[in-house]
Amino acid sequence: MPDRPLYFLTMKMGRWYLLCCIFLLAGCRETMTVNLPADFHGGVLISCGPGQTPELTVTVDEKGLANAEGCPQKPVRLRIVRAGVEVHPLATNPPMWNRTDAGVMAGIDFVVP
Repeated sequence: MPDRPLYFLTMKMGRWYLLCCIFLLAGCRETMTVNLPADFHGGVLISCGPGQTPELTVTVDEKGLANAEGCPQKPVRLRIVRAGVEVHPLATNPPMWNRTDAGVMAGIDFVVP
């Protein structure tokens, strides 16, 4: 039979390590900041160029269009900013990451109120 105090300590430490790993993985997700014009409301389309390095700050024009030199290889968290205030996309039109037939990230589109 295992030594009870050592067994108890090991079980507590295992849970602690698991909790730390979950927080680290959740916090390591990249963020792409999308800057909108001050009076912009509507659809946004960001197209990605062939660049290998993902562009993590993109500025949208008054038509809702933007080009990024490169896209992340996987969907990242979006931070959408209009006139210095963070806004959230409409729940009916959430961000949709677009991929080519080969699976390469090609862009993202969403709608802001």
